[in-house]
Parts: sequence; structure tokens; C-alpha cells
Amino acid sequence: MAVLIFEIHPFKVCVVAAALFLASCRDSQERTSQSPALSNEVAAIRTEIGRHRSLSADIRAAVTKQGAELDKLLSNPQIESFVKAASANQRAPNSTETAALDAAWAQAGAGDPLVRKVSDNPCSTQLLAFQKEHPVFAEIFITDSNGFNICQTNKTSDYFQADEGWWKEGYSDGKGAIGFGSIELDKSAGIEAIPIHLPIYDSNSHVAIGVAKGVLNLTRIIAEL
Repeated sequence: MAVLIFEIHPFKVCVVAAALFLASCRDSQERTSQSPALSNEVAAIRTEIGRHRSLSADIRAAVTKQGAELDKLLSNPQIESFVKAASANQRAPNSTETAALDAAWAQAGAGDPLVRKVSDNPCSTQLLAFQKEHPVFAEIFITDSNGFNICQTNKTSDYFQADEGWWKEGYSDGKGAIGFGSIELDKSAGIEAIPIHLPIYDSNSHVAIGVAKGVLNLTRIIAEL
């Protein structure tokens, strides 16, 4: 899966995403009123998105808009605190442990303690409320800094995500990066989808403490254009 990665300063992610979505609606005077740094950053991101040939301009704009909405949610101090605590309480796993946990996860039902730990918590409650307001998201989940799921709207196909390319790019050794993938069939959600991933930052250190992935329902995106 080809993924575009946009290196963005932590506290500019939402501003840049929103600016990108609205850029086509601004006249030249408004664009020149931006700070040079922000203008350059937006221009660079627009150029990269323009190279992503598998998505139409309208779909790219819709994905960018929804990404900005998700980023607002991830900036919530309650979610930051939850992710920070989960990362602090989870040691780095070895390959044997992760394989065993993934196998257990795959066989677990909704009432299994491992699944309930991820599904029944304040963070998941916020994700579900956000999903209800933004039904274009078929699935949203968040991992800690080690790549383990810690909250979710739906049970994912895997429990451990740090071996996935999108996660490695989203975490980027603590630097964080935001990006989206090509249109694909999402196995967890069972739909044609466009995945987007965003880092979650420690607001004090600006170091990534987790990664969120949202799965956008392509059918809904097209219907809303």
C-alpha cells in the first residue's frame, strides 16, 4: 500500500490540515496573508497530495477535511492522558509475546477480557461518540507507543500494530507523521476504504506517544460530495 507521509510540527497539524482543505476557497490576498512558514508548509503538502493519483481532487479534499476533524479529537487532553498512561504501563514486547497476543486476539469474542480492556474504557467512549457524529469513519482505533491497541470503535483484525508500515510511518520513532493510504478493501471494517493515520503527541514534550488510525468509508465519502 502506497502511503504519503507529511512531516508536520505537532501543534500545526490541525491548522495545516484545515488550511489545506480550505485553500481552494481562498483568494490570493488571503493566501498571502498567511505566515510564510505556514504558506510553504501548506504548499508542500498540497504538492504531495497532488501526486497521489489514485484519489480524485474532491475525495482528497474530503479526506483532508475528515483528517482535520479527527486531529481535533486526538488533541483532547483526556485522550492524551489516557494514551500517555497506557504507554507508561506497557513494556516493549518481544516477538513471541506479540505473536501469542495476536493469536489470542483473533480468537477472542466481544466479552473476552482482552477485548473488553480495549473496547470498554473512556477513550473508546469518546471515539464512539465522535464516530456517531462523523459516520464517514467506519472504524477508528488508537495504539500506545509500543503499537498495542488501547481503544477502538470496532474490534480490529490485529491487536499489535507496530509491525505495520502505516504504524511505523505514523510513529516515526517519536517524531510522528500524518498520512493516508490508497483506496483498499479494509478487512476489519469490510468496506472499500481510505485509511488515514495520525500521531498523538505529548503536549509538553511534543513527542509522539501513540498513533491513531481512521478508516474512511469510500461509499459515504462519495455520497456526501
